[in-house]
Amino acid sequence: MRRTEVLFGVFLLFLFLISFFLPELKQNQNYHNFADTRAFFGIPNTMDTLSNVAFLLPLLFWITKKTTEIQQLSLKISTNIFLIGMLLTSFGSIYYHLNPNDETLVYDRLGMSVAFTGVLGMLAACRVSNPLSLLTIIFLIIFAPLSVIVWKISGNLTYYAVLQFGGILLILFTLFFTKMNENEPKFIALLIFYGLAKLTEAFDIQIFNLTFGIISGHTLKHLLVAYGVYEFIKVFKNKTLKTVD
Repeated sequence: MRRTEVLFGVFLLFLFLISFFLPELKQNQNYHNFADTRAFFGIPNTMDTLSNVAFLLPLLFWITKKTTEIQQLSLKISTNIFLIGMLLTSFGSIYYHLNPNDETLVYDRLGMSVAFTGVLGMLAACRVSNPLSLLTIIFLIIFAPLSVIVWKISGNLTYYAVLQFGGILLILFTLFFTKMNENEPKFIALLIFYGLAKLTEAFDIQIFNLTFGIISGHTLKHLLVAYGVYEFIKVFKNKTLKTVD
């Protein structure tokens, strides 16, 4: 077993174990109070709701423009899991924004948890090894959605928070300590746009006021994530895609 496989596996296992010892987090109910609550054509929170359709545009690109045939099983599986996760996130987030509360947020986060699984599986396939990628997928396809279910049942958000932010640390750690492969998905672009999206989400009302009510920070968040996903997967337009042997 290579050093990178051990480090990746240990980091992932550490994230799982530390979840049990971290303080319990509760969902801040102010999270559901978005700046733009305007309704057009009878659609509640129209801009935040309909901007989730942008998540479907990278999927449309995938269907119509993809030219790369993915040979490695682990990369094929993890890529499809990621795309399915984005599809579920689009519809889950639409459902949530029609009536924002903890109960509807579950469906948004379930889709995101599946997308996180796909990203980490793709990362392992491109930077670590194909066998470890398959193990990562098997582990996270159970743990990731389970972290959302635990929050729904117990109110403890810690496991989902570790999955999201610990997963980002794992991506950064892996990108720093491994060699970039030719024409791999643009993990850095995905991280940059996701970071910008979280920033605009935090300044939801301030952006809404600065733009004179044209667009809120949360609506902008959806658009940034969607563009980040496009940048992430557009490499599949190429006819060569190298992963770890």
